[in-house]
Amino acid sequence: MFKQLLVLFLLVSACVAIHGGGMILGLRWLGRFWPRKPGDFTPLRTFWFLVRLVYGLLLLHLLQITVWAVFYQLDGCFPDFETSFYYSAASYSTVGYGDVVLGHEGRIRGAVEAVTRPPSMRR
Repeated sequence: MFKQLLVLFLLVSACVAIHGGGMILGLRWLGRFWPRKPGDFTPLRTFWFLVRLVYGLLLLHLLQITVWAVFYQLDGCFPDFETSFYYSAASYSTVGYGDVVLGHEGRIRGAVEAVTRPPSMRR
């Protein structure tokens, strides 16, 4: 049990590092595009700013899902990476369809993955 908790702690730490580091880099990058004067807030410029922001956040979430999927694959939880990625995405998003599940010994993993999502994604 201790080994599993340690691995989960490391996975959560990796997700925190990805999301935190990505947010810092993303905000710096987006700051270059932020309008300097109030008149620069045109609808088109605001739209493209939001598109960049949303895609940046999506990329961070996909990276975190991939980290978990790689772990599931390396740990032999699923027969192929596609299934590992699908399960990871379902757990991370808390959709949890239930058509792909971990065995009894690994069921806590999906729950821990679900709580690694940033609070802004929670309902």
